[in-house]
Order: sequence, then structure tokens, then C-alpha cells
Amino acid sequence: MNRRMSLIAMVLMVGLVVSVTWGGVLDRVGAMGDSLTDKNLESGYPTYQNWAMQLASERGVNFGPSSIYNRALSGATTGGMPSQAQYLVNYDVTLAVIWIGPNDLMNMYSSIPARERTQAQLDAILAGMINNFDSAVTTVAGTPAAPSGRKMVFLNCTSLNRTPAISFAIEHTSVPGMFVQGDWIVQQFNAHIRELAIEYGFPVVDTYQYLEDLMGPVESPNTYVMFGDVVVDLTRDIMSPPPKPAPYDDGYWVDGFHANTSLQGLVANCVIEAVNRAYCCDLEYLSDQEILTIGGGTTTPGLTTHIDIRDYIFVPDSPPGDFSCDGNVDNVDLAIFSSAWFSDYNVTDIVPYAGDGTTNLLDFAVLAAHWLE
Repeated sequence: MNRRMSLIAMVLMVGLVVSVTWGGVLDRVGAMGDSLTDKNLESGYPTYQNWAMQLASERGVNFGPSSIYNRALSGATTGGMPSQAQYLVNYDVTLAVIWIGPNDLMNMYSSIPARERTQAQLDAILAGMINNFDSAVTTVAGTPAAPSGRKMVFLNCTSLNRTPAISFAIEHTSVPGMFVQGDWIVQQFNAHIRELAIEYGFPVVDTYQYLEDLMGPVESPNTYVMFGDVVVDLTRDIMSPPPKPAPYDDGYWVDGFHANTSLQGLVANCVIEAVNRAYCCDLEYLSDQEILTIGGGTTTPGLTTHIDIRDYIFVPDSPPGDFSCDGNVDNVDLAIFSSAWFSDYNVTDIVPYAGDGTTNLLDFAVLAAHWLE
């Protein structure tokens, strides 16, 4: 009898109801970062919600009274992360999400006069970013050898050069090398974040690659992305805006830098995927239509679609089918799967993306394919 047939036989014999979760990981959720996460940035924009606010309003994620555990601040650089981290420790958060880095690059790009840096200067900028990030992580999570018990989700630094505003600047600059240098810093910084995540066992959301893929090739970038049957504009060409099809939504603010509610919703789903996979949470994904409705858009009644973001989540030692989040696909996961059979349990209902409403043979095929990994 091959191993998959043996596994099927085991499923038929399992009668144990098992519930394995990281109890309390979502009790108190904190956030660190800049304007991409800052809750106060929404005050003048009634139809705008960033990723954290969407999780709070639509999925009930507890960022504290009036989102006080969200300490992100517009304009913040990595230099502000240690103090934001201390706030989260004072609030005794159970989970902290950190997304930072773009403003460190913006400070470099906005120098007058615009200029390229020496390698020593680039190394110094990178070292400062890494030291600040590491300090914030240690403050919240302790060290890998002596952890605090708090969990974290890392969002790496986004591909700043692919935003409409910076792409425009690159096309018209006399110092293109400066932007190449900036991207080098981001890639080195992100490589460090991934290494740190492996040390701690924390998940990483790859916002860099997410934006690279969303925007498409540099030579012929995408001009839109479809949310169901709604066109979401990625150009934000305020100089000569193209005709707007209906239904339609803006992917970016008028500044061409800040992601609007629609693109922030995809980041929210990335965070959902990260906590579900790393910490066995059971948060339901936001549909494209929910995200558009949050932003004041128009959707087709009855239509439910999801943009698949699973490839942008890295969870150390977590193969598909690891429903217990212990790094292995084994009898514990089989018991969890068996107890969830024909239910809508989000942790086990993983095929297709966002599930089909039932834990069934499609999901079992994933478990079987990765059995004993």
C-alpha cells in the first residue's frame, strides 16, 4: 500500500477532534510603520482605509480602543521603530506587525542636489536601517534564544521605484543611478528581514515582489488590475489622465505614491494569509468586492472574487498542509483535517484560493502531497 493510500485509510479511522491554535495571538494586535499604516492619515479621506483599518473594521482585529495599538506615524523612517516598539510592549500586545523603509529611501531621493552616493555611504544607510529594524524586533520579541512570547509579522520594504510617482521621477531625472542605488539598499534590507524571520520563525509578506508583479515589466508596465469586473488604475497619471472606464477605481492616491484602499486591501489579505499560516488563525479573506465597497466603489451584486496573494507570503518551515503550524505535515494535521471534514473551517479549506466553502478532497490532496514533510 503506497503512502497516499495509507493516509486515506488513516483519515477513515481518525475520530479525534483536535483544535490546535496559537491561542490569543490576535488578542491585542499592534502595528509599526509609516503613512502606509498610520491610522490618522484617514481623517481627511472618508473612503480611504489602509490595511490595518480594513482588518479592524471588516474582520474585527483588535488594534485597541480607537486603534491605539497602531503606532505607525506618517513620515516615520526605520529610526522611529524602536520607540514605536516600546509603545507596543507597554500595551502588552500579543502580535506586532511592522512595515517600514520607504521614507528612508525618500530622504535619499529628495536630497538637494540629487546625487549618487559612494558605496561607503550606501553601506552606512543600509546599516542604520538594519540596526533600527533589529532593535524594534528585539524590543518586541526578545531574541531567538530568549523570546518574549510575542509574535510578529514582517512586511518587507516595498518596491518604491515602481510607484507611479517615483517611476515618473526616474524617467525625468538627470541622476538615474541614485534610484538604482536605492533599489540596491531595499533589496539588501529585505534579504536581512528574511534572514531575521528565519531566526525567529516569523512570517514575511513580500510587498516588494507583490508590487513588482502588480506593476509588470518596467519596459511595458501594467496600467490596471482587475478586481472582479472593476478596473483599478495603476498609472495615476495626473498630468494627462486617460479616460476612465466604468466601473473604475484608483489604485493610488493623487500623489502617485500612497496605495489607495483597493491595493491596501490586498496587503490586508497578505497579513491574513501570514497569520493564518504561521499562527493557525482563522481569519477570512477580504473579497475584491468587500475591498472596493470599503473604498466607496461600485461592485456587481452577487459577484465574489479574490486576487491570489499566497505566493507573497514566506513562513519558515511551514509546508502546505501544516494545519497545526508546527513545521510538519503529520498525524496532528490529519486529525485537524478529519475534524474539519465538510466544514467551512478556513485553516483547512485552502483550495482554491480563499477556499470553496468546504473542507473536502481538493484540500486533502494538498495534505497528501506534502505528507511527512
